[in-house]
Amino acid sequence: MQFKSFLFLLALVLVISSCLQKEMVQEDQSIEIIERPLLADTPLAPLLDSLRSPSSTFFIYPLKDTALLGTSGVKLFLPANIFVNSKGEAVKAEVKLELAEAMSFAEMIATGLQTHAGDAILQTDGMFYINASSNGEALAIKEGKSITVNLANFSPFLDAQLFKGEYDED
Repeated sequence: MQFKSFLFLLALVLVISSCLQKEMVQEDQSIEIIERPLLADTPLAPLLDSLRSPSSTFFIYPLKDTALLGTSGVKLFLPANIFVNSKGEAVKAEVKLELAEAMSFAEMIATGLQTHAGDAILQTDGMFYINASSNGEALAIKEGKSITVNLANFSPFLDAQLFKGEYDED
């Protein structure tokens, strides 16, 4: 009988210890949020600043679904609770969302966006940039959530491929 009681107590201690360890691990988790500037600081920046279209700034309430319309026709749908901070916590405070749109090659060049991949010119109907922050802190999109985007001018071409540019020092 004493042996069974000992085994029961040992199992109980192990379960409680395991639960406490999981809680401790969860508290220490954080998300690396890499801030990527919209506009690179280059010698041509003053000239390009005078040519580019202004970006739009929206202030949204993150606990509700939100639909936004940019000045060039980019439509965004953001579901509730999409943003998290660097600790992985859902954001409840007001979110500042910056949207920059480039729907022509002239706007893409003026904004310094990538217009080629290797030695090939990109074919596109538009590009956009989104940046979200709350109380001055950069935010990330919660894992499993996504922003739905509709480009007003989009006319798909049959051999289209997804292109995701990569940031580098230049």
